[in-house]
Amino acid sequence: MSDEKHYRDAFAASLRNMDAEPPEGIGAAGLAVYRRLLRNNVYNFLDRCYVRTATMLDSAAWKEAKAHFITHGQATSPYFSDIPAQFLAHLRHHALLDARLLAVMDVECRELAAEIATDDPAPPILIDIDDEAFDDIRLALSASASLAAYDWQVHENTVSAGRTYSLVWRDPAEQVQCAAVSAADFSLLQQLHDAPDSVNTLIAALRDCLADTEAQRLPLRHALRHWLALGVLYPV
Repeated sequence: MSDEKHYRDAFAASLRNMDAEPPEGIGAAGLAVYRRLLRNNVYNFLDRCYVRTATMLDSAAWKEAKAHFITHGQATSPYFSDIPAQFLAHLRHHALLDARLLAVMDVECRELAAEIATDDPAPPILIDIDDEAFDDIRLALSASASLAAYDWQVHENTVSAGRTYSLVWRDPAEQVQCAAVSAADFSLLQQLHDAPDSVNTLIAALRDCLADTEAQRLPLRHALRHWLALGVLYPV
């Protein structure tokens, strides 16, 4: 190990651990400034990312969770925008919060991902397209959209126990949205996440398990038009 890397690692360790001695050449007063800057920046960033979670914990417990991350967390990315996901992974790994709060954090983390997701290609206007043409268009889940299932009512204020199918996405007005969806819509959107599909190909796939597949065409078309208009889907 080079002297430079050894010094850099020692300095980083002393920043993370409040009880560590300053490395040679760094005074205690100067180290205290660096420690304060590090914690203020990361703490304030996490506060802005996890607004809802922070309100569900007392301030001491929330501060303790952030401090544990600074001291013991292992960075897996050099990018500041990846800190929220790393923080959540750290809390899960060390079981520092209960499952209910971790589920709420997961939703907030998905909202952050939706906010910074790369835009999908600008789709053609499909609102007025006739049904026959629409049924041939292959649709995929938007790059900003994510699906997750929880054992908690994460979109309710009380976050009580109960199975919830959660959708997060960025709408055409560039606003992040989140909602609970039905099990049927969750399954449909998950399928379009795995592989783009059209009404016609989805109907064809149902012929092996349903006698009257044409009865499903209208509700399926309605669902896909609905999610397309909201920006959850886009045409391939």
